[in-house]
Amino acid sequence: MWDFPKCLLYAWRQSGEPSAMKAANFLFVFLVGLSSCGGPVFSFQEIAVGKLDFATVWNEATQVISSVEGSLNPVGTDRGLKVMESRWNTRTFAFGKGRRTRVHLEIVRKDPLEHLVRFYVERQKNGNMRRIFNPEEGDWEDAGQDSAKESILRYHLRSRFAAARNEAAPSVLKSKALDPFKEIR
Repeated sequence: MWDFPKCLLYAWRQSGEPSAMKAANFLFVFLVGLSSCGGPVFSFQEIAVGKLDFATVWNEATQVISSVEGSLNPVGTDRGLKVMESRWNTRTFAFGKGRRTRVHLEIVRKDPLEHLVRFYVERQKNGNMRRIFNPEEGDWEDAGQDSAKESILRYHLRSRFAAARNEAAPSVLKSKALDPFKEIR
């Protein structure tokens, strides 16, 4: 397998073209190589927590993820780095319609008592009809974000943070309504 940066450097040194043409060719090859390294891009949902210390924010977020999505992944969770990741929550259906989701969450410190919680829910689907109920890791392909689960998670996080600040829970009417039959259509 070729090492892409070494190939670029070799092509740069061996080229006998003028420097402007050499730079244009280098830029073209670099951009083509960079475009092939793409993966899914996720947009974070953000919640301003308010006046709570980090330990409270961490504990409340852990409780919400554990109740909504399942257990936390010990490999992707680090309290020191202020990031957490849930394990895959897998749902299998007949005819190769299996789906799985997991939550990625990070806590950003704005002030000593001000935090911002950023999260997204990653979704993958399984289209391999041969292994419906026992899929392998290679059978899963990216399917973007799960906005319905993100809105549920947003409401639960906002409610838990409000309760920790001794405030009333936010209204359900202010949360974004989603079409539950969107995935079926």
